[in-house]
Amino acid sequence: MSLSYALARGPFARSMTRGTTSVLAGDEHLVSGGAVLVCNHWSDADPAILLRTLPVEVGFLAAPFMGRLPVFRTLLRRAGSVAIGAERPEPWREQVRARLVNGHKLVVFPEGQAWIRGQDFDAPMAPFHPGFAAFAYEAAVPVVPMVIVGLQSHVESFRTSPLVRRMAGDPEELRQTREVLRYDRCRVQVLRPLAADRFAGMSKEEAVPWLIAEARAQMERALQAASVAPS
Repeated sequence: MSLSYALARGPFARSMTRGTTSVLAGDEHLVSGGAVLVCNHWSDADPAILLRTLPVEVGFLAAPFMGRLPVFRTLLRRAGSVAIGAERPEPWREQVRARLVNGHKLVVFPEGQAWIRGQDFDAPMAPFHPGFAAFAYEAAVPVVPMVIVGLQSHVESFRTSPLVRRMAGDPEELRQTREVLRYDRCRVQVLRPLAADRFAGMSKEEAVPWLIAEARAQMERALQAASVAPS
């Protein structure tokens, strides 16, 4: 484990999840080697929750503005994450492929920043961007769906300083955010992997929508089951 990853998993994750109790279920589904892990995304603390809870080392596909913040840019890269749009040390799509092919795990939030723009924390999952499925197909690695289930949560007001917004390029996500979801208790649930051999014989045009549909169906079932189960 690199020093940067240890810092991300330690002080950074603890500061972002202070007051949150998280538990893990389904860790037997965490495959060895490279994989794309896809997860729902309703809180800015989701990456920190996964860092703190998952027993394996993971990187993240991060929002473009994260790659513009001087400290975060360096921490992301050294901790094995990739910011969308980053061109150093190589174009970001090549960075993603290299990490997967070399046996690393990369977390992707396929809803993107919809949870920020919508500010509706009771809404169903937003439509998935297809990038995660294309990455898995091109690198011939499995997709592992996951969900973060909020067992108890609350909403807090949120403001970003003008200085941080300027350094980040004044992104719409930060300008529009007025509230964020905070988990008091949550469960990270790892679901059944979609093995690479299940889509190896498909064309990319066939595999991408299939992966999206299969991953989303598992995630929706898990969230629905959690919503009707006693906490």
